[in-house]
Amino acid sequence: MSRRRLLGSLAAAPTLSLFPGCAELVEGVAGGCPADPAASGDVTWIPDVAHPVSWGVHDLTTASGAPRDMMIYYPAALEPEPVIGIETTARRVVVGRDPLNTPRPMLKLCIGRWPVVVFLHGGPPPNVPVLSGYYRQWWRLPSTLARCGYVVVVPNHVAYGDYEASPADIAAVMRDVDWVRTQWSEAEWVDQRPTSTALAGHSNGARLAGATILAHPEIGAFVSLSGGYAGWDRLSELPTIATPSFFMWAKLRAPTPGVLATNSEEDLDIVPPRRGSAAASMWDELAMPKHAAVFEGHHFDYLDDSGGWPRGACPHIGALAADLTALFISSNLASLTQVPLDLSPPQVQLTPNQQRYAQGHLSSFDQVRIDPRCKVELRWSVGGVTGSRALGPSPPPTPSDRTRCLQLCQEDYADCRAAGQSAQTCLPQQQSCNLECPR
Repeated sequence: MSRRRLLGSLAAAPTLSLFPGCAELVEGVAGGCPADPAASGDVTWIPDVAHPVSWGVHDLTTASGAPRDMMIYYPAALEPEPVIGIETTARRVVVGRDPLNTPRPMLKLCIGRWPVVVFLHGGPPPNVPVLSGYYRQWWRLPSTLARCGYVVVVPNHVAYGDYEASPADIAAVMRDVDWVRTQWSEAEWVDQRPTSTALAGHSNGARLAGATILAHPEIGAFVSLSGGYAGWDRLSELPTIATPSFFMWAKLRAPTPGVLATNSEEDLDIVPPRRGSAAASMWDELAMPKHAAVFEGHHFDYLDDSGGWPRGACPHIGALAADLTALFISSNLASLTQVPLDLSPPQVQLTPNQQRYAQGHLSSFDQVRIDPRCKVELRWSVGGVTGSRALGPSPPPTPSDRTRCLQLCQEDYADCRAAGQSAQTCLPQQQSCNLECPR
């Protein structure tokens, strides 16, 4: 797409001014087009959450000039190659190549540059060594965001144990952002504006993201996945954040034999408000534009492999977290497609070529809707408008749902054994799954 064609199409679209972020996107149309037209591939549209493209990734180390080891995910012009796999009713067992091992060139168009998202992991599950390259396991969420037109930085950093973010940790996060914008090989195509930045994190990584936003309120969006705020030394400052925020956490559960986690530190419905507050909980006290997704499950359900930590029965939490994060960030950073307040996937008409690129995109909503093992509540409070909706199956569970759930748990066990894991490893996972089935 030429710059002249793009500017002409934007000028001819009278409804664009209605969409959040449109002015910012048009403002960023500068710097010209790529020298090589092939860098745009067959993409003739502006990518966003409703019009995805492909994705690529750079695996960088300090030896390659990065400030620390990191993965950088970005929009790409080529479709992902099909991944050979075995489909089961429980989940996909990938037996083909690792999706991270396919380098693709960055997509370069005559548009405003790609906004930056930083994803910060927390401490790994107990059975995963700290120095095992844990940051590489967090690929689903950043690749989903990259398909929507974001550059996503996933640095390797220390965030385990009794962790509290230091000023040096916060400075390191901002140094990563600055390096991607100024020194990375594709820096020319990255949006330079501080407001075109989002921070996301899991567990202790969410606390680090929160601490960074407290120091840099110009950041445009904040995503927290199971942040352990009950023990955070800056908990009293959480309500002072004004940045639009999305929180996702596993619901508090009473201790059950065989289930170790109670989720008491991450459940913001349980975390108390500040002293003297009239709010019933920390969630109620938070005044920023906010969304929350509350699920029945466990702390590491976002990962494909929870490293022996108990898992909830719903196998789609990781995909759902990625899709909700993409919708939330797109509703707050530049996007030509308006995202509904309830974070429903926008309904748009796609060309045949756009449909090719959109295969499998935002598919977790359909997966969760029909899976009786999944119970997720989405809620929001934005500009005085509050609401909620259930993302799992609508009807109450029946005896047949429990039978089907137990069958799926058994199939998960069979998949685990077929993958070469011992019964000692697989059986506790099946038992945890059984406990999550509806009664």
